[in-house]
Amino acid sequence: MRNLLAQSNNYKLFGFYEEAQLEGEFITGHVVVGDFYGSADCACIDFGERWCVSGGNGIVIYKLAPPFEEYQVDHSTSQWKELWRSDEDWYPEIIYQIEEDIVRIVIDVFSNAKGVYDLNVKTLELIKRV
Repeated sequence: MRNLLAQSNNYKLFGFYEEAQLEGEFITGHVVVGDFYGSADCACIDFGERWCVSGGNGIVIYKLAPPFEEYQVDHSTSQWKELWRSDEDWYPEIIYQIEEDIVRIVIDVFSNAKGVYDLNVKTLELIKRV
């Protein structure tokens, strides 16, 4: 069963098993925008539909623009950026947008990295708030 993690006017982002799957007006079927150990637990889609962020073991920031490449772990491309993928302490529970290029991320309270962080999706600047 797929879980709806985020939705905007033109896109829906689902969690299915270990994948974050994006559907939209400009996509045939779906495209995998994140692959996680365990499950994709949370996500958000930019208000302006420029990017989405999905979270599981770490996060993936995915640019919402053609060619909509299928996400591949540890593969470098301009379509996505990965953070905290190999670190066992970074499991986001909630991701939501608070400013144009900033998302707020709540990290699992039982991990060493627990807290509330603001992340600039363009610069990757991370600020711990709590």
